[in-house]
Amino acid sequence: MSKHPAKLFSFYLITIGALSLCLGLNLCAAKELSPMQEQALNYRDRGLELQRQGNLEEALSFYQKALLACPEYTVAYNDAGVILEGLGRIEEAKEMYFKAIKVDPDYVNSYSNLAIIYEGEGNYTEALNYWMKRATFGAPDDPWTEAARRRIDDITEAYPEAYSASSQQFKSRLMASEREVVSLDMNAEEAAVVSQQNLDNRTRAANYLKRAKDNFAKGQYVEALKEATYAEYLDPDDNLMIKSFIGQVRKK
Repeated sequence: MSKHPAKLFSFYLITIGALSLCLGLNLCAAKELSPMQEQALNYRDRGLELQRQGNLEEALSFYQKALLACPEYTVAYNDAGVILEGLGRIEEAKEMYFKAIKVDPDYVNSYSNLAIIYEGEGNYTEALNYWMKRATFGAPDDPWTEAARRRIDDITEAYPEAYSASSQQFKSRLMASEREVVSLDMNAEEAAVVSQQNLDNRTRAANYLKRAKDNFAKGQYVEALKEATYAEYLDPDDNLMIKSFIGQVRKK
């Protein structure tokens, strides 16, 4: 495993952060913007321009202005996190990334950023948690999805104890998150969205399990374990079939 993967990935993040499009709360694609949203978009554009010029402190101030104008602007939280990370303000950067994924749990860029930070700190259990989320929720054809899988393989090989700890930790968090969702007083539309997300995750879990079984049949046990673990993360509700299969792979 590379001795300095976090530094390499951080370099790419600074570049990608400066060139990224409006993700998360997609103000660019919105048909109608409120005056505050338009202002937030303008602030963010100015922040990107300053970031490209290397004026990180000024860029940060405009990302912060964007967030004041539109607190649900996911990508601006991630932008601010990238700048704070570049300035060496790591704990503040983490907070920005956490806020981004709180606003939009499917915003995968912040999962990568958190994974990289934790790798740099030597906290491989947390790094695996966020690489696993990046690999699980990222689009299959996204290069960063594949990069996340490679990092999972590298860390698991070098630190198997971190993989075991992250598996348990990730599952506990998922179960706690689900209990929180169930306890919310949701209207019918919100409940339908949650139900659809759960259905989508179960479908994706079934696909991962199929791939795991195919790899197991080929004797590729490490790959089978990885794919089966993705399935378990996506469908953690006492899925005995997945659990049984994971136990079978671990024996091998």
